[in-house]
Amino acid sequence: MTRESRSADRISPEENPSDGLAAEHRPPAEGSWLETFEPVDHAAWRRQVETELRGADFRRALVHTTADGLDIEALHSEGTAPTAGDPAGLPGVAPFTRGTSPLGDTGGQDSAWKVGTRVDNPDPEAAHGALLADLRLGANLVWLGSRLPSASHFDTLLEGVEPGFVEVVLGSGYGPRALRYLDWVSRRGIDPRELSGSLGIDPLGALARRGSSPRGLDATWEQAAELARRCGAESPRLRAVLVSALPFHDAGATPALELALGLASGVETLRRLTSSGLDPVAAADQVLAAHGVGTEMFLEMAKLRAWRLLWSKVLKASGAADAAARQRLVVVGSDVGATRVDPWVNMLRSSAQVFAAAVAGADGIVVGPWDRTLGAGQPAARRQAVNTHHVLAEESYLTRVADPAGGSWAIEAMTDQLARKAWGIFREIEAGGGLQGALLNGDVARRIAEVVAHRSRDLAKRKRAVVGVSMFANLDEERPEADAPSSPSGDDGGEPAVRIEPLAPFRAASGFEALRLSVDRSSVDGDRPAVFLANLGSPRDHRVRAGFAGDALAAAGLATVDLGGFEDDGAVAKAFADSGAVAAILCSTDEVYAERVPSAAAALRRAGCRYLLVAGRPGDHGEAWTRAGVDDFLYLGCDVQRLLKALLEDLLGKKGVAP
Repeated sequence: MTRESRSADRISPEENPSDGLAAEHRPPAEGSWLETFEPVDHAAWRRQVETELRGADFRRALVHTTADGLDIEALHSEGTAPTAGDPAGLPGVAPFTRGTSPLGDTGGQDSAWKVGTRVDNPDPEAAHGALLADLRLGANLVWLGSRLPSASHFDTLLEGVEPGFVEVVLGSGYGPRALRYLDWVSRRGIDPRELSGSLGIDPLGALARRGSSPRGLDATWEQAAELARRCGAESPRLRAVLVSALPFHDAGATPALELALGLASGVETLRRLTSSGLDPVAAADQVLAAHGVGTEMFLEMAKLRAWRLLWSKVLKASGAADAAARQRLVVVGSDVGATRVDPWVNMLRSSAQVFAAAVAGADGIVVGPWDRTLGAGQPAARRQAVNTHHVLAEESYLTRVADPAGGSWAIEAMTDQLARKAWGIFREIEAGGGLQGALLNGDVARRIAEVVAHRSRDLAKRKRAVVGVSMFANLDEERPEADAPSSPSGDDGGEPAVRIEPLAPFRAASGFEALRLSVDRSSVDGDRPAVFLANLGSPRDHRVRAGFAGDALAAAGLATVDLGGFEDDGAVAKAFADSGAVAAILCSTDEVYAERVPSAAAALRRAGCRYLLVAGRPGDHGEAWTRAGVDDFLYLGCDVQRLLKALLEDLLGKKGVAP
């Protein structure tokens, strides 16, 4: 594919990803059991919902806006479908939005996704033992993310592994590691026709993650083309190139941005391979796509479906439509939402990731153990990660249903919105010279930095919760000990020929975790710093805000002292002094605040309160209450992370608070 024939130039700006596709597959309207019901149009449903809302604003109450700025409606019907009929077609039919398996091919293990296990441990002997244990449990796809600098590392790690039965995918890399793997295959006397998976040649993804290209991008692309020709001739089930959006996902990209950057990487790959002499179909057949999957299940389902739709569109425009049915997608569980604090919740996150990827029709799914943020993974945690696949496949019967996500109108609408949004971003990147230029000139980093800044603000304000960390924190948890951290994947090389600032991994919980871990380190025998709940009035007055305050303070690892409500300032001041706390938070209703905050604040200050908060907005009283001794205000929508950091700096001293 040449620059002049790139897909973005062959498709008009007015054209959209899902327009006019598979209209012949619209299901018949007559003869359906639905005819036994009186038809109810969308407007009637809307009126009924608004009645139930009792005057509340419909949009504010029920419409969710994603990080991409897309509106996710709570109410869907045939009238809200993206276009007339069924634009997604049928399973196994172009544009393959609903998967590449034909309708009816839903039974037996042959139609299930590949159960993946991830190898990140830099110690090949330890990694080998864990890998064999996972394979015995039923894993049949190995994602090699760890550094493998020599042939002996492959000998140790893959001893006893049979590539004819196990798909091997090398994570994003350059040529040296792929050549070492092929050398291992040759020395083992393995028939190359038995190999499946990917050699992981991913020049742009590796550059984004590591910030360097050891031999230079042109030389790496040439080697990718050589290995593509070799795989095409010798190993029909092994793909040379990995088009991975994982570096962008892991850095915090939104779903639409992740799709657009992955698509731009795929287009550049096709362009480079065809310019090296491969025909478009042969080039497309050498691509294995990889995406991350988070925990917003329905949005992630839509994202993965949108990828197949978009990639099919690119292949059609590139003259490789015949390869669209053979596209393969491996999905890797994201650590963006994983936590170090209360890590057991990661089990639920991993289950959601496998479910979303499986329902969306992924060909292979890889999730890590629940304790992966603490180290390499204990045996029980790795076993749980593999067993999650088996439970969903064999007990929940996900493999016995063709496209479980189809037919809801909601998933179709989300898929359509994401595809259109991603297509627009993709066209911008292509118009600017493609992904390689966008990485080198910093445009990709800028786009992701803007997203991360916005997401970080929402997380700090708890507009987006991290369960077990920023909300519903468990102060009594017995956290597992951390192992040595895993090394990043990579190939050896001398001084890199190309260098950029690598995309830094983003983890949603890190800000609140830093505060929590600061308190954990400072606590002796579980004796945590405590904040006194200065509850004013009756339980009806203070109960809601006291609960809100306790949950917010627990996010920083702070305990609370709750002795009930107090009807006079002297009583609350004495109870505070007797509690041994040095900080307090006033909790009550706005009406009680207006009457009692100034006097209660003064009484608490006289009793030795060093830091005083109010649970709620100050309204017009902010200046007066601050003069009375209030340091800050905790309310819905405030920067909770900033407030807690300031409180901890007073309680622990600035040196005791992690950045």
